[in-house]
Amino acid sequence: SLFVIDKNNFNSMSLFFWLWLTATICYAETFSQNGTKPVQNAILDKVYDGHVKDGVEDIYFFNLTETRLKQNGTVRIRVCSPDASPDTPIFFVARLLRGVISWSLPYNAGEKSYNYFTQTICRSIDGNDLHQVESFYLDVSTLNPIGFSYRMIAKSDLDYQLSTGKVHTASTTPAELLFFTYSFLPDDERVLVTATSASKTCAVLIVQNVKQCASLTQSTAANTGMHATMTKQAGIVVERGHLEKIFIVFMVKATDTDCTTRKNSINPFSQANDGDHLNPLKFIPKRTKADCSLYGDGSRNKTIEIEVISLPKVKDYVEPVLMPLAVYGSFYIVALFVMAAYWCTSETGGKSFYTYLFPKKVKKEGEEDEEDGAGGGRSDEELLESDRLLPPGGSNSVNSYNAVPQSPNAVNDNEDFDEEDLRSPLADKNEYDFLDDRHHDKDVYRLNLKLTVVDTSRKSYKKLEKKFNIYYWNLMTVGIFYALPVVQLVLTYQRVTNESGDQDICYYNFFCARPYHILSAFNNVYSNIGYMLLGLLFVFFVMRRDRIAYMHHVKNPDKYQKYGLPKHYGIFYAMGWALFMEGVMSGCYHVCPNYSNFQFDTAFMYILGILCSLRLYQARHHDIFINGHFAFAGFAFVIFTSVIGVVYRSEGFFITFCFFHIMACFYLSLQIYYMGRAKTALVLMWHSRGYKICSRPQYPVRFMLLVVFMGINIALSLYGVTNEVKDFATFLLGIIICNGLLYVGFYCIMKLYCGEKIKLFPVIFALASMVTWGIAIKFFVAGLTDWQTTAAQSREGNRKCIIGNFYDDHDLWHFLSACALFFSFMCVLTIDDDLDKTERSKIKVF
Repeated sequence: SLFVIDKNNFNSMSLFFWLWLTATICYAETFSQNGTKPVQNAILDKVYDGHVKDGVEDIYFFNLTETRLKQNGTVRIRVCSPDASPDTPIFFVARLLRGVISWSLPYNAGEKSYNYFTQTICRSIDGNDLHQVESFYLDVSTLNPIGFSYRMIAKSDLDYQLSTGKVHTASTTPAELLFFTYSFLPDDERVLVTATSASKTCAVLIVQNVKQCASLTQSTAANTGMHATMTKQAGIVVERGHLEKIFIVFMVKATDTDCTTRKNSINPFSQANDGDHLNPLKFIPKRTKADCSLYGDGSRNKTIEIEVISLPKVKDYVEPVLMPLAVYGSFYIVALFVMAAYWCTSETGGKSFYTYLFPKKVKKEGEEDEEDGAGGGRSDEELLESDRLLPPGGSNSVNSYNAVPQSPNAVNDNEDFDEEDLRSPLADKNEYDFLDDRHHDKDVYRLNLKLTVVDTSRKSYKKLEKKFNIYYWNLMTVGIFYALPVVQLVLTYQRVTNESGDQDICYYNFFCARPYHILSAFNNVYSNIGYMLLGLLFVFFVMRRDRIAYMHHVKNPDKYQKYGLPKHYGIFYAMGWALFMEGVMSGCYHVCPNYSNFQFDTAFMYILGILCSLRLYQARHHDIFINGHFAFAGFAFVIFTSVIGVVYRSEGFFITFCFFHIMACFYLSLQIYYMGRAKTALVLMWHSRGYKICSRPQYPVRFMLLVVFMGINIALSLYGVTNEVKDFATFLLGIIICNGLLYVGFYCIMKLYCGEKIKLFPVIFALASMVTWGIAIKFFVAGLTDWQTTAAQSREGNRKCIIGNFYDDHDLWHFLSACALFFSFMCVLTIDDDLDKTERSKIKVF
């Protein structure tokens, strides 16, 4: 438009009017072309309704420079739209001084979409400087030609800053992230961030080290920083390091899948791997039809309580660390005082106390023994020769063997025997076993109605010693080769956990996890020191007895052959080293306990339980005892069964396990009942008694034990089939322990029944063992964690420390079970001390 202005009529008022009119016309023309509305000045805590469509957007400006947020707090922008479409959503863009944040409606969270959403704009951290919330613009737009209506409100949140020891309560939904910040106190080294809730709705607790918390979304928050899924509770331990402040984020998941499905499972048969992820239709978001509510539709609302707790400093670890050392050190001190008392009151022949504690090895090859004086040492060949030439039970013994007709090849002390045969290359090469040529004699004397130890310990000392030493050599070899890759694996797990921040990899008791250096739960690892210390102490006792027994054997082989049970300590050594290795492997398992490495903790527990029973059986059955190689093959099969039972736990597996378990028990019962000669005995009985073979048991005591043994094992197998126990590894360990306790009880009863005595020390050890086992099991069943479930479900059992703000219930299980195992082993070691001066021909076999 052209305006002619008369210069004579020009004045300031008319000029201002024409300029205003021109600007208005130009602005209207521009708006008609690009659809931009004027910027609206917005304030907090006020609801704004609007409508946007393609080409038309709303712009809000929030000026926060003069608000109370300058002191503390965040801004939470809540938006909703009743008719927004997933195909053409409404876009919200917040333009900040240091970045841009965007989101859309409807908001998609997994398999569900929501018509509301809450975005947090919080204070940002730049180095050590905490900035106030800046003023910002909020743009609302859509590409839908028809348009959508929306509602929006920006509210202040003054509970943004958390403080130590103060519980903060808040509620949230899947369409809202809760943000908090925490500033470390000057003397804090580490803190525990806990979240508890009465609801089992799946959620994620996140601890972030970011400069702008508002940049986090549902899709990015769960995979950054330290994060842990939870149902009812969760905890994350945060090391201070170079941090001064941290962000704490809480997010409710749209579904419970992450809390009920094992995301780190290695189980190829798990129902979690059902192929649903290959079905694209399954994960199309389901839209929620609801009114436009700024506070959600009430679905999956979760109320939580957030608390930050200061944890002990490293210097505070000294007292809890020294406490178990003092307790287990007292075992060494008591043992030292007891042996000192015996040394003072007994005739030691002038030996020093050190020599009394650590007897020297006997010299071989005829050399004089420094400890015993002249004439004490004998060579291996002399020992071997004397052992084989000596009749069973000694030259003066009278036993059932004398009544057995000897085969022509039997070794005796007649003058036709060539002593050079024992030292011939052929004999050395094949380790000639004279009993192998007398199977008929074995069938006769092992099936006698009244067996004595002299009938079941006829093989030479050297041959039996070599046979039983295989046990601890095999155990040490297996333990070393087993432990090395285990250490590498668990440290890799720990490093991945630390670097990724995924707290679902390892199943700790997070409420009592005390980190140190690379270890996230140092207390759970360190509490296994009792197994190692007491294992070494037991090995010392065994070594001392072994040297003394061998010394007596060298000095007086005739007496050694006639009195007491044969002294072979190979299995005892294996028990001691197995107890030590249990501490090592349990410590490795607790570096990162989870579903994948459970067998690290249980493998040597199986071996310990079986070895204890084997040792009791070996005491009176040396000749028919199982070879070490076959025993360890059996150990491997037990561990293999445990792995299969955990990985593929089903009704079919339990039925198969029940069948083979019962068959194995039946076969073992036959071998025990007939002293390893079951085939011969059954054939002889069939020919002599025919159909009356089952009329009356020939060995009623053994028969009674085996009936009880079979009954208990059948009951346990049927229990497993009918209930499909959740933790098969523990169930299998329970079977082994039940059988071990049954045999120990039977052994003690039979000793008393046969007129034997049980000395004071075995009684003390047995009572101490029962007390400590009873208390230990109470802490074992506390259930602080459960690797059979998901990480979120496992956290439901997490509890706070109960001793010294450092050890939890499971740590006490470690302490007490180590003591209980030690007392049990000492009881087995000393239970037959009363027979040292009893002739073998009078010691009954049962």
